[in-house]
Amino acid sequence: MIALALLAVLASGTDGTAAQIALEQCMETASTSLDFNDCYAAALQAADDDLNTVWKKLMAALEDQPEARESLRSEQRKWIAFKDESCSFYWGAGFGSMHRSIIGPSCRLGIIEARTAQLNIILSDLEMQ
Repeated sequence: MIALALLAVLASGTDGTAAQIALEQCMETASTSLDFNDCYAAALQAADDDLNTVWKKLMAALEDQPEARESLRSEQRKWIAFKDESCSFYWGAGFGSMHRSIIGPSCRLGIIEARTAQLNIILSDLEMQ
C-alpha cells in the first residue's frame, strides 16, 4: 500500500526532488522492514523509469551517429553490470536488516540517479550542437 502511494506521487512528476520528497514521506510512515523495502522498491523503479526515459531520448538524439550510439550502448551495458553489483555487500553477511532495507537500496538509488544525471548532461550537450 505504501509503495502504491509512492508510485502515484512519483508518476505525477519524477524529477529528483519530487522522487526524494516522495521517498522521504514514504519512509516517515514506514514502520517495518517490509514497509522500508516497499518504499525503496518503488523509488528504485521510478529511478529506473527515469533513466530509461532519458536513455530513449539520448538514443533518438544519436540516430544519425551510429558509432556514437554503439559506443554509448557498450558503455551502458558495462554500467548496468556495475549497477547490478553495486552496493551488494550491504545484503551480505555481517549487515543487519537496516542495511538490507534502507542503506543498500539508498546506495543503489544514488548510483541510478547519478547515471541519469550523467546521461542528461550528454543529452543537453547534444541538443546544444
